[in-house]
Amino acid sequence: DRVKNLTKFNKRNKPIIIKLKELKAFRNKEDTDTKGIVSSGTRIIKPLPEKVTLFTIIKSIGSSRNKPLENLTIGNFTVKEKYNEFSGKAKILSLKPLSSPLQAVLVLDNSATIAPVKDQVSDAVKSFLGVLKNLEIPSKSKIAILPISLEEGDKVGNYLSDESNEDPEWFSFDNAHLIELDSLIKDTMKVNKLGTKTPLWDGIESALKKLNYINNDEYYKFILCITDGINDGGNIKKYSLIENLLQSKYSEIPIFTIGYRGSQGLNAEELVRLSQLSGAGREGIGSFMDVKAQDLVEVYDQIALSIDKSYELSWRPTGAGIGVPVSVSIEIEYEGMAQEPFRTTIDKEYTLQPDSSPIEEVQ
Repeated sequence: DRVKNLTKFNKRNKPIIIKLKELKAFRNKEDTDTKGIVSSGTRIIKPLPEKVTLFTIIKSIGSSRNKPLENLTIGNFTVKEKYNEFSGKAKILSLKPLSSPLQAVLVLDNSATIAPVKDQVSDAVKSFLGVLKNLEIPSKSKIAILPISLEEGDKVGNYLSDESNEDPEWFSFDNAHLIELDSLIKDTMKVNKLGTKTPLWDGIESALKKLNYINNDEYYKFILCITDGINDGGNIKKYSLIENLLQSKYSEIPIFTIGYRGSQGLNAEELVRLSQLSGAGREGIGSFMDVKAQDLVEVYDQIALSIDKSYELSWRPTGAGIGVPVSVSIEIEYEGMAQEPFRTTIDKEYTLQPDSSPIEEVQ
C-alpha cells in the first residue's frame, strides 16, 4: 500500500504509469527520480453564486526543486463540477496572483525539549514574517502566535479549551507590529517559559477552531505548526480525533507542519498526514520532517515564498442551488522545459453561500 502512481502523459495524451516504491517527497533534498506538478495549500475561499474562488500553489517537483510555477495561464486549467445528476465543465473567469488577505496561526511548540534550538526557531519565525512583509501581501493580513506546552499535572489552559471563544491577539505586518511580535516570540521561547509537556493535538485543534470562529471568507486562512516532539499532554490523546476533525468543515484550512526531531521522538507520520488531509501538501511540499536546526530558516522561507507565488482561480458555478454540496475537480496540465506534459488534479467540495457581489471577468 506504500506504492504510489506517478502519471506522466506522452504527446498523444496517453498515460504512462510509473510505479515508484516508497515514493517520498524530498527530505530536504531533490528527488531526481521524480518529476511532475503537485498542488499545495489548496483552499476554496469564496463559494458564491456568481463566482467560486480557489486558492492554490502549483509546484514543479523533481528537476525544479519543488519550486512554484509562476507562468501558468487559464489555458492550463479545466474545472469540472458534479452534483445531484449533473456533471459538466464550469467557465473559468479569472486566474490571478494572491489578492486575498492572509490570516494565519503559528502553533509554536515551546516545550523544554526545544530549548537547544529555541534561537533558531525564533530566527526562522522572524524571517518567515519578514519575507511575507517584503512580498507586499494585502494590508489586512494578520497573524497570531499560539505557544503550546504544559507543566506536569497542568490542565489545558483557557485558550486551548473547547469552551473558550477567546480571540487570540492578532498582529498585522507593519513594522511596529512585527517588532512587537518578534519580542513576544523571544519571550515565549525563554527557558523559564518552556513547559515539560506538549499538547500538540490540542494546539492544532484550537488553531483550527479559532480560525473557524472568524466567519469571514475574505481571508485565506492557514496554520503553520512547528514541533520537536510527540503529543504527550492535553485532553486529546488520540491522533484519530484530529483526523476526524479535518474531515469536517475544518478541512478547508491548510496545516503546514515542520518537525525538528528532539530527544523524545517525533509524531512525523501523523504530522505529514495532517498536512496531506488539510490540503497543505505531502511531505516535502506542505510538511517537512527531520529538519536540521540550521535549515529551519530555509524551510520557513520556502513556505512564505510559495504562498507569494500562489494562484487565485475563479469560475462561474454551473447552477447548483444554495446549500447543495458540489464536488469540483480542477485539472492542471503543464508542459515542462523539455516539452513533457504533466498533469495533476485537485478534488474539492463546496456549498454555495448567498451573495450578490459583482464579477470581474478576466480574459
